[in-house]
Amino acid sequence: MRSTQHSGFLSSKKTVIYDIIQSTVGYKTDGKPIRKYKYGKSRQEVAKRVAALTDEVFANGYVTESASIERNFEVLCREWFDLFVASTTTSRTEEARRMTLKNHIFPAFGKFDVQDIDLNRLQRFFNEKTKNYAPDTVHKMKNLLNNFFNYAVKQHYLKTNPMTDVTIRRVKVGNSNGKKSQALKPEIRTALLGLVNENPVLKPIIITSLRTRRFPLKRQL
Repeated sequence: MRSTQHSGFLSSKKTVIYDIIQSTVGYKTDGKPIRKYKYGKSRQEVAKRVAALTDEVFANGYVTESASIERNFEVLCREWFDLFVASTTTSRTEEARRMTLKNHIFPAFGKFDVQDIDLNRLQRFFNEKTKNYAPDTVHKMKNLLNNFFNYAVKQHYLKTNPMTDVTIRRVKVGNSNGKKSQALKPEIRTALLGLVNENPVLKPIIITSLRTRRFPLKRQL
């Protein structure tokens, strides 16, 4: 792996001196080198980062073109979605999944390189989402991300899927009073089914009763 070093500065509220190391980590199909750049506020910091990169190159050899390019998560995810999701789902499902990406996933991960999204970052994301969204919504986010990272692995952008060990906290299901809902007694269930069979007009009332746990026909049962 060949490296060249540059020095310069970044302008902000304060002038920060930094060092840059340009490293060749592989070659494209047309023979042009693939380069990575490591930045740091000191030569020691840059040297530490380059040492890790050097170890990776010596361990795995020069990487291929598709595996070496550092890709923005949002760019790569949009490519995957248009190729493999939009073409295989209904327009309604496609729009719903696009909104999930736009409102939840891209704001959290869109600016990152796909290689920088690890298990810890993903787990923190889902821990927070579980507090504020319904389980079905959270699982839709998980399925989208899992499918995308599977694609990223197949395309050699990643070696493993970081979603593999992500866990979703289970939410206890209860009624509006916070008490666990109980199943209907067998005799009440039988009576309700009998009423539906005898008089289909009562079906909407019974469905509402089952949802609200209120039974206006209780005395008649």
